Amino acid sequence: MFLGLEIGSWAEWFGSAGTILTVWLSISFYGKDNRVRFLIRQTRNILKESKDGSIKSSEGVTLYGFNDSSRTALLTFCGFYLQPCRMLRIRLWWINKLVASQGMNRWVYKLIERRAEIRPIGDINIKNLFFGNEFETVKGFGRTTDQKIPLEYLLDNAVNMLRQDKYNSKRLKKGKEIIVVYVFQKHDGTEYHSRMVLDTEMTKKIKEKLKA
Repeated sequence: MFLGLEIGSWAEWFGSAGTILTVWLSISFYGKDNRVRFLIRQTRNILKESKDGSIKSSEGVTLYGFNDSSRTALLTFCGFYLQPCRMLRIRLWWINKLVASQGMNRWVYKLIERRAEIRPIGDINIKNLFFGNEFETVKGFGRTTDQKIPLEYLLDNAVNMLRQDKYNSKRLKKGKEIIVVYVFQKHDGTEYHSRMVLDTEMTKKIKEKLKA
């Protein structure tokens, strides 16, 4: 007898508690291990191999994603847009969180449609969820293929966006930074973003193109 309980009762109690703890830890670990952690790297140049085997560098941006998890994922590069005002950024962040949570599967299409409606105009190509043929299979701890965006393509699209974007047009006139948001998407609609501030030289070229 110990603290009013038979020794056998204490052993059963500890055994049950141990079982519950083991199950909880297993579920917790599975929940963490089952999520895809996706990292995006960007460099400010494009490397190409010439016919003689030498490597040449040209102006532009190179992006690739790294699947920093043990789970295989279907991913694709969607394009880019200019970062909007804070209020719209918050709305887009919440929608993406709801999509990624997988707790609102019955509403996922509506959420993605809404995200597309309120997002600023950009060079965005959203793939068909679950049925897209252009998704890339990225195994655990693997990386995507490189996405190479030539500088002129980036600048031309930024100019087209600015002509329809009052918020960023005002920022440009006031000499404030313009941020490009690059978008990767998982097959379930979850988006992953990488941001790039346009440098002084890029901003100068954009202003020249807007005047032309």
